Amino acid sequence: MNQNIFDTLKDTTAEVKLALTTRTLTKLLKKDKEGNKNELGDIYKVAEVVVVINKRYQTAVNEQRTNEGKPADFVTSERKWGVSVGPFVTKGDNTYLNAILLDQLSSKYIDSNNNEVAISVVAPFMGSRTSGSGSQQLDEAVKVRAYNIDNIVAFKLF
Repeated sequence: MNQNIFDTLKDTTAEVKLALTTRTLTKLLKKDKEGNKNELGDIYKVAEVVVVINKRYQTAVNEQRTNEGKPADFVTSERKWGVSVGPFVTKGDNTYLNAILLDQLSSKYIDSNNNEVAISVVAPFMGSRTSGSGSQQLDEAVKVRAYNIDNIVAFKLF
């Protein structure tokens, strides 16, 4: 566990902006659509993002709905997984920082030797992702992220 970020933020109740650098193992398919075998080995996504913690998701969505001229009548449902502990969510032995993504500053893919790998090389082996934000009924969705704290390599408070 990344004890440093946990100890720094565990008792924080106010909304706080953070800059995070994350390094996450990317799940890749064994073959691309044409049947070519994936021989890339482990590929990691390194991302620099700005997030806010302790902001209520319902509040964030309703603020965005107001900004888009829509009624602020969004109501959240119960969390489907994990147990909330301050700005963190625990599930099994894993602890995640629960945050709303404000900006993605950069991202790149690297191999296990820290060599950059072009997205065009990685993309054919990435599965398709769907957004679960349809219930927000927004043009610009509020993006909630749960960052495994073991994947946070650096953070800075604003």
